[in-house]
Amino acid sequence: MTSAGHLRLLPTLLLYALMALVGWAWLWATGRRDPARLWVSRHFGRDLAVGVGIAAGVLVATRGASAFLRDAQEMESEFGRMIGRPSRAAIPALAMASAFGEEMFFRGALQAHAGIWIQAVIFGALHVPFSRRLAGWPVFAGLVGLLFGWTTAWTGNLWPSDLAHAAI
Repeated sequence: MTSAGHLRLLPTLLLYALMALVGWAWLWATGRRDPARLWVSRHFGRDLAVGVGIAAGVLVATRGASAFLRDAQEMESEFGRMIGRPSRAAIPALAMASAFGEEMFFRGALQAHAGIWIQAVIFGALHVPFSRRLAGWPVFAGLVGLLFGWTTAWTGNLWPSDLAHAAI
């Protein structure tokens, strides 16, 4: 990646860091839930299996949907225009940053205050496409947000949804 590409990637990474900090501060300030406990798993093996299973299930399901694959390729092109072509090292960093930031904010803080359905609707709505060819993207994001929300509620922590989010 060129240095210009790194400069375009930096604001994206900072945005995800800000999302995580806002989610953490929101939970801490309201006392609604201890943010640190969202990252503690008493059943790590189960939670790891759930996260891997969700990621595999979503990836297999979307592989069969040719329309989604076109949307995913278009989304990749749009992101490429926005942040440049990330290096192989930057891709995992971007995946982990987006997963950590979005899960902390949406499934951690927003879900604790507004519930599973509201956070999923907002999550989907904030994934508004950059082009008309991506009109299905917010629906997909909303459904995945709902799945991640249920997973977080069931396991009591963010590990499975964070792992699945990063893998997807």
